[in-house]
Amino acid sequence: MNDFTTPVTISLNEISTQQINSLKQNGYCYVKINQEAELNLIRLLEVGHRFFNQTENLKLLSAFTDEKSEGFQNCEEKNMVLQRYAYRGGPLTEPLLIEQSTMDNVKEQLKSQVASVLIKKIFDQGGISKYCPEVLNNCSPTLVYNFYKYSLSEPKNKLVAHKDITLLTMIFSSEPGLEVYNNGMWHSIVPKSGHIVLIIGKILEVITGGEYSSVLHRVSPPLCRDRLSVSVYLKLEPHFSLVDYKNNKYINQNQNEYIKENLQDGLLRE
Repeated sequence: MNDFTTPVTISLNEISTQQINSLKQNGYCYVKINQEAELNLIRLLEVGHRFFNQTENLKLLSAFTDEKSEGFQNCEEKNMVLQRYAYRGGPLTEPLLIEQSTMDNVKEQLKSQVASVLIKKIFDQGGISKYCPEVLNNCSPTLVYNFYKYSLSEPKNKLVAHKDITLLTMIFSSEPGLEVYNNGMWHSIVPKSGHIVLIIGKILEVITGGEYSSVLHRVSPPLCRDRLSVSVYLKLEPHFSLVDYKNNKYINQNQNEYIKENLQDGLLRE
């Protein structure tokens, strides 16, 4: 039986069948990234800390609405000790604006160098490779900051256990706190230098007919220090019709419709 507390590490230069099978079984893994991508992510963490610690300016930023997919969101209003900023390509506020080119580079680096490579391998191994271009040509990355302000005591409200409605979620942080649920237990996924954590999303589960299962995860922020992560969420375009390619079955929903039907308080809990 696999050691579920130690995710497999995938090197994109040489991906083995065993590594893909481990990803299929566990729903998450480490992925080794190149130095340029790592340095870009470190820069984004640095500017992100400056952004989230500018208290007065944050008060002036508007929160998310159901129609808004970018910008600042104060999830403390939803009883979570979390602030978030999402960027797809629209206008940025200071000081994030000075790193806009870096943010764009990270989105495209993780999509092309990580996600596209893994999705192609997954589709090849699953015998559905002919559908891979259709998926990759109809998906786009969103860069998301998740910030947890330090606390001197255990926070009452954490980011609850949920699954991501994505194809893949790619996470970079220098702080612990990420936990995944597997084999009936919660496991801490510690940051690893030169690597990101990759999590299978619910949409990939749907289009592979359940062959690759999305994984429940949550964040338990460390005490007495901030926790900031930079994630890239790879999602299908909102109106792309979902298909179970493994079983050649149409779902009769696009991604937007699937999200509306399955979200609870903004999160996929199942």
